[in-house]
Amino acid sequence: MRFARSYGVGFVLLMLMTSASRTHAQQNPKLTTVNYGNIVITATNWPFLIAEQEGMFQKEGIDFKRVIGGNTTATTQALVAGSTDFAQMNLVNLLGANSAGADLIVVAGDATVPIYTLIVHPSIKSYADLKGKRLAVTGPTDPLNYVLARMLAANGLTPADYEMIGLGGAPQRLAAVQKGGVAGALVNQPSDFIALASGFSSLGLSTDYVDNFQYTITGARRDWAQKNKSLVVRFLRAYVRACEFFYEPKKKGPRRSGKRPRKLMLFTCKPRKRFHGTAAWMSRERGESLRTGESSACKKCRRPSIALST
Repeated sequence: MRFARSYGVGFVLLMLMTSASRTHAQQNPKLTTVNYGNIVITATNWPFLIAEQEGMFQKEGIDFKRVIGGNTTATTQALVAGSTDFAQMNLVNLLGANSAGADLIVVAGDATVPIYTLIVHPSIKSYADLKGKRLAVTGPTDPLNYVLARMLAANGLTPADYEMIGLGGAPQRLAAVQKGGVAGALVNQPSDFIALASGFSSLGLSTDYVDNFQYTITGARRDWAQKNKSLVVRFLRAYVRACEFFYEPKKKGPRRSGKRPRKLMLFTCKPRKRFHGTAAWMSRERGESLRTGESSACKKCRRPSIALST
């Protein structure tokens, strides 16, 4: 998965790490509110979460407000209606909206080459078992359908061998797999980790089949962007800084009282059937500099846990 300038990154487990309220932002009259239409909270949101956590939006005079849409159709509709200032969407949505009379523009790339896992029901052991089965997708025109079709074709399945059913975002698709309504679906992090921890199976990663794909973008209304050019630049500047922090926290991260930048540790509890995921910024000064595979205690249930990634 790549953010903004097409960097590569390994897998990450995402749980909300930002504070629910931004007291400082609310008290500072100089901050300008920016409403951002977010599809769902997944691993692709790391830069925005970092920008909030590290105060990068506030430094640009922005009070960042997230509006969850649930799918790209909803985020696009909210943007067209003026309910949001920016929106996470895909190019199909943007072009469709403009064909219907809107005037949306792309102000930034969002996720390039997203990492999705083909999660399947435990009864599915191979791609061949998907023949004649139904697979959940977001909708009939979602770009992710292209990725899924590539994965299936590479394993001997033609469009006549399966049926794609539009059910919505990753949470809805995963729920359909869990209930047995469909045989499988592409879901991203952390939903795939939760599914695997619950006993479901994986037939592979999307990135093993598609390695050059502009999935989501950040869109805005042309008239609004023209009237708020300075705000657009400040918003994007904070986003780029967050991307730099994500890939090189030691070099780009802000210093705190002379201490070294904080380190991100990701945990999953053992046994996996009692899954809890936590993502926490760990300070090395407190002796919490575990390496991948080392044990600690879950921040939620206090059971032994393993550091999945750093």
